[in-house]
Amino acid sequence: MAENKLFSTTLPLRILEFLGKHLPHSVGYFLARQIGALMSWFPNSRIMKAVRSNQRVIHNNRLTEKQLNSLCRKVMQLNACMLFDFFYYLPRPQSMLNSFTFEPETLACIERIRSGQPVVVVAPHLSNFDLTGQVLGKLGLDIQVLSYPNPNPSYQYQNYIRQQAGLNVIPISPQALKAARKHLQAGGCVITGMDRPIENDTQQKYRPLFFGKPASLPVLHIRLAMELDVPVAVFACYYESKGRYVVKGSQLHYMKQAGNLVDAVVMNTEVVLKDAERFISEAPDQWLMFYPVWPEASKDS
Repeated sequence: MAENKLFSTTLPLRILEFLGKHLPHSVGYFLARQIGALMSWFPNSRIMKAVRSNQRVIHNNRLTEKQLNSLCRKVMQLNACMLFDFFYYLPRPQSMLNSFTFEPETLACIERIRSGQPVVVVAPHLSNFDLTGQVLGKLGLDIQVLSYPNPNPSYQYQNYIRQQAGLNVIPISPQALKAARKHLQAGGCVITGMDRPIENDTQQKYRPLFFGKPASLPVLHIRLAMELDVPVAVFACYYESKGRYVVKGSQLHYMKQAGNLVDAVVMNTEVVLKDAERFISEAPDQWLMFYPVWPEASKDS
């Protein structure tokens, strides 16, 4: 469908990039909300179907159609505003840093990274996931970002922008994993997402519970942490108002062993996902996940 092709191209990103560079913040937000609202007018698009099905699950199917439609519209409007903020702050690094507040758990983890102690940081796609990575980079932290493999043109363009801004972003591949191991062994930090589902998962043997339902989610961060005996921390970025954000964090999770590798990986993954559930539940309208985490639920969307 035409709208699905539109969402996978770079056009919406390039429009928001132009707005971010050239418009005052209040004007940019106004236009971004209109763009987000426009995108919500395509209920049969892949993105909107995914948002609807994901929100249904995390609300335990308790939303009316009117409530669900309103929530999905908010999600799309917030997403456009977050993209605007990303491009607005890129050429304004000091304003970017000033816009973020870190809670004690995240500050402790940041100090750990600064001191050269390895850690794997994972994050759900809450509010400005990308801008958080930029801020961590501006703080001078030694981080390597593992991004989703085989990105579409829109995602490729986002990776290009991240790299242009100085972030070490590498799509997941055998070579990227080798580099991540070396980075952690040298006392660095690896950051990756934790809630984007694995597509074409017929061979996926790990299906941890997420919001009470099995989901085909990444376990790479857990495998790395188990292999190298490093802890995992969860970061969650929340939008507050007028371009301001707060980053919350979990305690450090040290990996535990179980009877076999598959059981151990699933067990540790579910422990970390509990933090993601808690963070997402605090602001469900800020969960900007545009892929169906539970594909079976999307059939009813």
